[in-house]
Amino acid sequence: MLRAQEKKDSTDVMIFWVLLVLTLELKNIYTHLKVKVRNVPEVYSSEIKKIDDYLGYVAWTEIYRYSKVQSQMNDAKDLLWELIGKNTNRPEAYCKLWSIYSKEGKMDKCLDICERLFLDGTEFDDDTYMYSISGTLS
Repeated sequence: MLRAQEKKDSTDVMIFWVLLVLTLELKNIYTHLKVKVRNVPEVYSSEIKKIDDYLGYVAWTEIYRYSKVQSQMNDAKDLLWELIGKNTNRPEAYCKLWSIYSKEGKMDKCLDICERLFLDGTEFDDDTYMYSISGTLS
């Protein structure tokens, strides 16, 4: 029964994650059109955090990334590094941080993340990895 609940929770997280990303994209598009988005992304991040604290924090970094404010981007990077330090067996923060540095062209930082993942991230659970390969973390 516990396994069934975990599967439901992971499905809920995926649904909220998709809604989060769609809302962020719509908010970005509608800024140019002067239309207001009904649901704010913070609602979806909070729902994710209720299900899984770790992924909730990763979701908040997505909001910071979309804000395009440099101080919030730096906060996102700091938070992701902290998550990596405390959760070496969860790949999502590694992937998110690598994606950010890759888009910034900071390949030395990407290499640092890959090295840390290779050395520390040795006990991934197959179920958690689906968030990293879903494409919505990029």
